[in-house]
Amino acid sequence: MEAKLLGFNLTKINVEKNQDYQGEVQLKSNIDITSIEKHESEINTLIINIILQRCTLRALQLEEELALPFHIQLPQAKLQAPKESK
Repeated sequence: MEAKLLGFNLTKINVEKNQDYQGEVQLKSNIDITSIEKHESEINTLIINIILQRCTLRALQLEEELALPFHIQLPQAKLQAPKESK
């Protein structure tokens, strides 16, 4: 099934950098789908996944702008040991 999300609004974004913070970082989300007449679980899951993808991209932008650590592990290149020839 394919879905296209026409739009959504972020109603609140709070970001604060505190260099002395020693606690655990918490992410909170409250996704409320209000304008779909049929609340089929497959459609809701597709919509929530689209919203999470777009919010993740926005979060990465904010983390970059504020020099915060990224909230997800980003891909990294690693050197491999040279293969031994026989």
